[in-house]
Amino acid sequence: MTPAVLALLAILPPALPADVGTLAQGTAAYQRGDYTRAFAIFDDLALDGVPEALVMAGRMLELGRGTERDVEQAVDYYRISAERGDAEAMVHLARLYLTGRHRRA
Repeated sequence: MTPAVLALLAILPPALPADVGTLAQGTAAYQRGDYTRAFAIFDDLALDGVPEALVMAGRMLELGRGTERDVEQAVDYYRISAERGDAEAMVHLARLYLTGRHRRA
C-alpha cells in the first residue's frame, strides 16, 4: 500500500461489526417501544465511543429503559461524551450532579 492509503486508513474510524445497528436503527427501536433492542444498539455504539450513542445509552441506563437502572454507569457515559464536547451530555451530567444523584452508594 502507498503511504497515502496507509495514512487514510489510520485516520478512518474502525468499521463496526455487521451486527451492530446504527443510530437511526436504535432511534427507531426506541420510538416503537423496543427498549431492549434500542439499548443494545446504543450500548454497542457507545462502547465504540459514538457521542450520541453514549448519551442515549446513558439516558436509558438512568431511567432503566431496556436495561437495569444504573445511574453510575449513566454518569460514566455522560462524562465521556461531555469530555468530547457533547452539550446534551453536559446538561444530563450537570443535572445529576446538581441533584446529588451521581453519588456512589
